[in-house]
Amino acid sequence: MQIRSLQGLFNPVKAHRIQRVLRRHTMLMEFLIRATRAYPAWLPSEEDRVFRQRAAMRRWYEQYASG
Repeated sequence: MQIRSLQGLFNPVKAHRIQRVLRRHTMLMEFLIRATRAYPAWLPSEEDRVFRQRAAMRRWYEQYASG
């Protein structure tokens, strides 16, 4: 009987539901794994990161300094 089962009438973690979700997200998972492995290719250098952070801070505070 389903009512007495630990799976119950509705259980979002039933095995077939997990498999369906994983099947639908294969491309997303593949992308995230590859992006994680290749982080040096898209991560800015320390010098570039500091430059961009300072530029962003200047832009942010200039926006509110005139207000």
